[in-house]
Amino acid sequence: MKPFDQLVSSYMTANVISVERGTPIRDVAQLLGRNLVSAVPVCEDGAVVGVISRTDLIREGLLHTGARLASSSIAFPAKDADDLMSPRPLVVASSTHLREAAALMRDRKVHRVFVVDGPHLTGVLSAHDLARAVRDARVELPLSSVMSAPLVTVDSHAPISAATEKLADAHVSGVVVTDEGWPVGMFTQVEVLASRELPRGTRVDEVLDPSMVCLPDELPIHRAAATAFELGARRVIACRNRDAVGIVTGMDFVKIVATAA
Repeated sequence: MKPFDQLVSSYMTANVISVERGTPIRDVAQLLGRNLVSAVPVCEDGAVVGVISRTDLIREGLLHTGARLASSSIAFPAKDADDLMSPRPLVVASSTHLREAAALMRDRKVHRVFVVDGPHLTGVLSAHDLARAVRDARVELPLSSVMSAPLVTVDSHAPISAATEKLADAHVSGVVVTDEGWPVGMFTQVEVLASRELPRGTRVDEVLDPSMVCLPDELPIHRAAATAFELGARRVIACRNRDAVGIVTGMDFVKIVATAA
């Protein structure tokens, strides 16, 4: 069997959390935060009719908040899932090969595909699941060959409003928080939504996620994937001589699976 010839069904996550069309987007945001997922499908009669991601919520919140002198860094309008969802979510059959699904994710620049049996939702395959596949395949590529560089960073003393805008401007889902140049945590879309009720001037170091993985950039990617999967980390910081030189994200694991020979 060639690398990543396994079927999607062997790595997908079943029992997918979903919402209905009329779910308020405030409730969608709470659901994402509570379950630590990056997107949820919008379903009608068991069929997937749309998808809402953290990116969608943050973009909508920033547009609604604008330049108002509000107490919160993001304010949501009174809209439902039906108003905000992307109506053509990426779906695959459970018999699809991992490599094919990963290629679709890479081409569409998304971090998950929903798995269907006919019209009905049966699972989801995420970049996190593909990290497990990279671990199992024992891919020997070094981190340095797959990492993204340079890092997008924000100072730990910066306000969360500035960090949120940097996420949006850089089109990334997370930035590395630094203190005197050294990585001390991550500020991601998870923290954006979790801190949306806080004053805009709240410092990043009050809300950052300190759990991060820093590994040597010459380490084989399968070892990084194993560490990331076991710790539930979505990103790995690649370091060289104690300097942070790059980052490996879920999309990098997607690309590895998609391009395997």
